[in-house]
Amino acid sequence: MGDRVLFERGMKIRKTLWPDREGGIAVFRALDPAYADTIVEQAYGAVYGDPTLDLRTRSLLTCAVLTALGRSRGLESHLRGALNLGIPPAELIAMLKQVALYAGYPVVNDAFGTLKRLIDEGPAAAAP
Repeated sequence: MGDRVLFERGMKIRKTLWPDREGGIAVFRALDPAYADTIVEQAYGAVYGDPTLDLRTRSLLTCAVLTALGRSRGLESHLRGALNLGIPPAELIAMLKQVALYAGYPVVNDAFGTLKRLIDEGPAAAAP
């Protein structure tokens, strides 16, 4: 049985990042509702909900790691979340340039393309 407090905290954080979107959680829920709840409780309720780092910092870190790992689908979603939090494109660009030093230019070039597309699409893209 899951932790209701962590679940509610996790859902609140997810709604902050993606106000009108269930995203990957909908896929998980369709296939395995318990797994979906675990992701909400543990990833968002426990980790993202830890007050040691604020949500803005966690969002930038998540985007940096997803960029470095070349996880473009997850990166697109988390860049949307970062934009929804009000992180300016200039800061996301600075983060990507920092990642390029350590993870390489090819993965960052792809990330720049994703960010550019989201910015060009405007606020509708940032608010999935």
